[in-house]
Amino acid sequence: MDVTREITLPLEPDDAWEAVTDLERWLTDAGSLELEPGAEGELTLRDGETRWATVAAVRPGEHLSFWWHAPDALATLVELDLVAVADGTRVVVVESGYAGQPVCGSPWAGGASAGPRARSAAAATASPSFPLGRAHVLTTLEWEPALARLRRAGDLVEA
Repeated sequence: MDVTREITLPLEPDDAWEAVTDLERWLTDAGSLELEPGAEGELTLRDGETRWATVAAVRPGEHLSFWWHAPDALATLVELDLVAVADGTRVVVVESGYAGQPVCGSPWAGGASAGPRARSAAAATASPSFPLGRAHVLTTLEWEPALARLRRAGDLVEA
């Protein structure tokens, strides 16, 4: 399952990148995520939900991707791509699938040994906290409100 949304910000790509990577401006209420592959962080969304994240890839000005998950949910991949267009910068957000292998957090599942104890689909078979046969619900973010906040953040950068 993929959820794809896009928005065009009336900004040059560098300014759009600044707005996109300042997650507290548009996506989270609290928390931080160092923009370096493998970096882990705990993010609190605007509705109070906590998600644990691990950065997958960063190409400054072009691409940011990270795996994240809510408590007791499978990790999904969020990809943010920025593309220069005639009237600014298009930001394309894709949240997809669930992790097919450990992505972070639990040494017994082959993930990172530091940071939040993130769980993934593969960790479900290796972890006593995710019994075999348990049904998992994939939770994706409702992106429209977040992207509306990003547009307002972009307006502030432009001003």
